[in-house]
Amino acid sequence: MNELEQLEQTYKIIIEAAQTIVDAFVPTLQAISEAAQKIYDAIYQSYLDQGAIYGENHEGLMRWMKELGEIARLEAEAGRLREHHAMLANFKRQIISKRKSLTNDESRLLL
Repeated sequence: MNELEQLEQTYKIIIEAAQTIVDAFVPTLQAISEAAQKIYDAIYQSYLDQGAIYGENHEGLMRWMKELGEIARLEAEAGRLREHHAMLANFKRQIISKRKSLTNDESRLLL
């Protein structure tokens, strides 16, 4: 076998391997695509059920989803701030309680 024949044989092996890989991945990619479409359809149906306030189209759905994301972000931030305030209030109560339990001389040292 000369170099050209050997090169052709190697090329055929590579092409066959590539085709095998593609053939193996096609069903997986199709399944992923179908699952993604079902998710999109469910979200779009939810958007329609909520009144499709920005129009019955993809752009309206995307705006609605972006705004829902912003609402969720703001609600999470509000929760974080509430928790922070509660922690500060608790800390202040602990300081006041500690000051009350100290004698006057010990209390003056804190000021």
